[in-house]
Amino acid sequence: MSLLELTGDGMGWPGWWEWLAAVAPVIASTMVAVGIVPAGITIRSGYTTARLSRWWGQAQWALDASFSPIPEKQKAGLRLLRVLAAQKWLGAGELRVLEAAVERPLADAARATAAPTAAAPSIVEPPHEVAVEAAWLKVSLGLRLNQVTPAWIKEMAGEEP
Repeated sequence: MSLLELTGDGMGWPGWWEWLAAVAPVIASTMVAVGIVPAGITIRSGYTTARLSRWWGQAQWALDASFSPIPEKQKAGLRLLRVLAAQKWLGAGELRVLEAAVERPLADAARATAAPTAAAPSIVEPPHEVAVEAAWLKVSLGLRLNQVTPAWIKEMAGEEP
């Protein structure tokens, strides 16, 4: 038996093992790609889920604090909500949840501004620090949600956040 007979069909064609050796890198690359893509998607999904879970834990504390009867705790909660609202990956749904924290302080500030005190009717008290924090958060959320923020809220914030 000659070498030509062992390596092919006698006509110069390579044997099946040579074809296999020639296509093995392509087969291996395909198998790696088929395995890596789903693994990458799973890892990214797990990372996103963990990040959102951690964010929601912080947001829950901040929302609870913003509804506290203690003004210092309210300010801290609203300030943390403003930091949390700055995350670029947040969707409109999450941002609208954070918006709920500003309603009460801003409504209280609007009532206080609209009705001057009985002792000095011409003097309007400066806004409470909690209302200022709420105004800053409202301006920040308005920018993120492409909403028009009323001028009196921007004025209360005193500066662009």
